[in-house]
Formats: sequence, structure tokens, C-alpha cells
Amino acid sequence: MIKNIVFDIGAVLVGYNPNNYAEKVNISIENLDKAHEILVHTKEWRDYLDGNIENAEILERLINQNPEYMEEFELLILKENTKHITYEIKENTDLLKKLANTYNIYLLSNITKETMDSFKEIYDFEKKTKGAVYSYEAHIGKPHKEIYDLLFSKYNLKPNECIFIDDKLHNIEKANELGMIGIQYTNYENLINELGGKLKWIFKI
Repeated sequence: MIKNIVFDIGAVLVGYNPNNYAEKVNISIENLDKAHEILVHTKEWRDYLDGNIENAEILERLINQNPEYMEEFELLILKENTKHITYEIKENTDLLKKLANTYNIYLLSNITKETMDSFKEIYDFEKKTKGAVYSYEAHIGKPHKEIYDLLFSKYNLKPNECIFIDDKLHNIEKANELGMIGIQYTNYENLINELGGKLKWIFKI
């Protein structure tokens, strides 16, 4: 019996689009894309997600290594820019709130402290949850087994009573391996169909 539904955040509840804001502040989209590609493939980014270095430190390291992209890194990383480069995926957050009337809702996300602090100020979906495990607090991220186990132990959850929704296949595969029921998020209609089959609900799209 399903009692718990666990949501990822990025690309499931909150989307990411820095391009419009970059244009407003006269930053080249081409340079922004290059900076983003550099950022996500650095050890520093993994350390930042896992809460092992702070905002100022990752910025300093990245700018020292790639000074030509200083403005781009600042746009991508500084907390005050979060509201400009992210947006709520409203149909999914509305679904979360609807599901919270019947199921226990949890969050499991690879996310930095600064980003999550900003999301708490901007969006209200976390208030509908029973709890959350974030990579910056756990000091490890998905798809490592340890972060899933932390979710189970922290909230006394049984994996086979949990549905897990995430956009990345390798995170879903690990969840399935651990006994959860994974749904890879691609779009709202697909999510509704998958949930409807597993929960025996009739959703209105």
C-alpha cells in the first residue's frame, strides 16, 4: 500500500531558465551556456551540492580558474538571482498539494543551501510536506544509496510504501533497486498517467 510520495525538486517542481534574465542584464547566452557547462562538470559544484563548500568559496574558485566568466558564474550562483532564473512548475506543485490531502509528501533533492533557502522564500510547496532530505545537509547526493537510506531512516519509511518522482533515470533506477516505485518525470500528462495507474486515482488533466 502506497503511503508516501517523494518528489525531486529541480525540473519537477521548479524549472530553470536563466536566459531571459541574462539578456536583461546584457550577458551573452553563448557565454552563459559555456559557464554553465564548466560549472556542472567541476568538483567544486559537486562539493557545493553536498554542502562541503560555501557560496563564496565556489565563486572564488571558479572565477580564479575562469576569470572571463565572472559575471556568468555570479548570475548562476548568487542567491539573489534565484528568483530571476527559476520558475515554479505550477501544475506539478498544485498536484503535490492535492496529493498531500491523502498521502505523506517528502522531498529528496540534490540542491545547495542557498538555492533551497531561496526556494523557501519564493515558493510554498515545502510547507505541504512531512519532511525532506537535501544533499547539502546529507553531504551526499542521489543516486548514492546513502541519501535514500537517510530518507527512510529519518522518517521511518518503508521503501515499498513510497513512490519516487524524479526527472533523472539513474536516480529512478536506484530508487527501484532499493524497493521504491520510481516514476521518471518527463511531462505532466505522463506523470498523471503513471500516478493514476499506481494509485488507482482518476486525475483530471
